Amino acid sequence: DSSDRQLTSFSAYDRVPLVAGDEYIVQRTVTIPSGTRGGLWYLVVVTDCWDGQDETQEFNNEYCLPVEVSVPELVLVDAAAPDDAIVGGTMDVTWSVQNRSRVPAVAYWGDAIYLSNDRMIDSSDTMLATYYFGTGLLGAGETYEVSRSVAVPGNILGGNKYLLVQIDYGKAQAESNEQNNLAVFLIVLHAPDLTASALEAPLAATLGQEISLTWTVENVGAVSAFADWNDYLVISDDTVFDGN
Repeated sequence: DSSDRQLTSFSAYDRVPLVAGDEYIVQRTVTIPSGTRGGLWYLVVVTDCWDGQDETQEFNNEYCLPVEVSVPELVLVDAAAPDDAIVGGTMDVTWSVQNRSRVPAVAYWGDAIYLSNDRMIDSSDTMLATYYFGTGLLGAGETYEVSRSVAVPGNILGGNKYLLVQIDYGKAQAESNEQNNLAVFLIVLHAPDLTASALEAPLAATLGQEISLTWTVENVGAVSAFADWNDYLVISDDTVFDGN
């Protein structure tokens, strides 16, 4: 079925004709694909898989052998993040990953840090940073540690958020348990508060006239404003800026 994966093939063209009562033996070295889940599988050899040879019976063309596949177990053993951060600033995040299995982890996987409104990872979350384990081999019992200075976007609303650290976020490495790959931290984001506090301009003007004016912007929040922004000056027929 669609879950089967071809490991190798063999063309019998140089064994033809295979006379009655004769046989051939094939030796191959194959690799279990890195994305294969752990547990019981079956190795199935199928001869004449495309029915190129007419036969008296077809039901005996398969032979299977059970095989237990052992897979790695990546565990997020430790993680640390600050209790609060500043919108537009940076924060330090650290985490450690251990392969708690008897077999090496050989896939190329990535870890990710998200900012979320809840404790779950979904499409509404903001990915802040990634880390790719580049060696492609984490031996049984081995651990790696990561420390990242992560930028907080300047367009994020302040308040209570969740910082999510997920290892193997793309599920590139098959594991025996995927439920221990996430750490969740409640974090308070402090945001500045920009206010247009003053505008000086003539009270009357004519069409085509150049006028001189000044305005004042003040940060009345508790933290500094780090993002890059633009101020607009418009002429409007009411006191509300509506973008039209």
